[in-house]
Amino acid sequence: MRPVRIVIPCKPNVRMFPFDVTTCKLMMSSYAFTTKELLYEWNQQGIWQDEDAVDYIEDAGFMLLEIPVSNLTLNYSTGQAFSAITGDFKSASSHLSSF
Repeated sequence: MRPVRIVIPCKPNVRMFPFDVTTCKLMMSSYAFTTKELLYEWNQQGIWQDEDAVDYIEDAGFMLLEIPVSNLTLNYSTGQAFSAITGDFKSASSHLSSF
């Protein structure tokens, strides 16, 4: 398996800045192949972040808190099931640590 690089645009909610926590949700699934044909699963390490991404987040004044991931099966009324994976990217202002 080869790693995949995905860029996720996410607007932070700054109403309570700098005390806010922003969660950006990602879900990937197939609507063409059922679970009998394709199965998405996170590997043991979950999501890997490259140095450029970490630098970009920190330069923007945020810190990445956690990325909980899960594997799902989406069952539809047609009786078909499709594989999916989710990740919730939780970030906060890096200015929070200065209080």
